[in-house]
Amino acid sequence: MDWHALDLEVEVDAREAVEYALMEAGSEGTETVDRSEGLVQVTGYFQNIPERELVRYQLAEALRVYNLPSSSVRDMSLRAVPERDWLAEWKQSWQPVDVGKFVITPPWIEIP
Repeated sequence: MDWHALDLEVEVDAREAVEYALMEAGSEGTETVDRSEGLVQVTGYFQNIPERELVRYQLAEALRVYNLPSSSVRDMSLRAVPERDWLAEWKQSWQPVDVGKFVITPPWIEIP
């Protein structure tokens, strides 16, 4: 099963409003990446193709509540994201940490 990612290029001040709007539109989660000066990309992940009108409505409402202009959202595009084992990928980034005489490690990593 593919996921659907809705990428929005937005002004930094609109980040929180856009994340909220995507969640209200049915996103299972969001990710934000800094792009260029004053802009970020906010991505909402959906199990099904999101309804554009619902997304537009939620964006307009969130921007209104946050007292931001609609021009805060610069671009919006949809792309397919292949299914992956997100939990396994997340676990790969965790490494043991030395803290004085102790080693803090997640339970799935064996240390000598």
